[in-house]
Amino acid sequence: MGLSGSMILRAGIIWGIVAILLAIIGGALSPILPIVAGLTLATFAFTMAGVHYAAKTSSDTLSGGLGGALAGMVAAILLLLIRFIPLNLPVPGGSPTDLIGALIVGLLAGAAGGLAFKAIVR
Repeated sequence: MGLSGSMILRAGIIWGIVAILLAIIGGALSPILPIVAGLTLATFAFTMAGVHYAAKTSSDTLSGGLGGALAGMVAAILLLLIRFIPLNLPVPGGSPTDLIGALIVGLLAGAAGGLAFKAIVR
């Protein structure tokens, strides 16, 4: 079992930026874009960080899930940090508001994405 630190950061940063863009779009479209069973656009981006990591590395299922979880956490922290920049960006419902929430949501969504990708490929 080996993890690629650079791929974790790359997938987390790419999908963290996508999460920020989706948060802006989601905030603008929130009156007409409902939240489906708690899944938000931000959660989608965290899940895709896990899928991205699992797709780019040649690892087993456990490594794909763990690396995906770490990539999801990086993306969630990036989305959380954008709140500290005073740009008055719209924040959609369901995006993390504190560090613990961001870590938990990013971990679960990223792990689900990484594990799901590895399970589908095998």
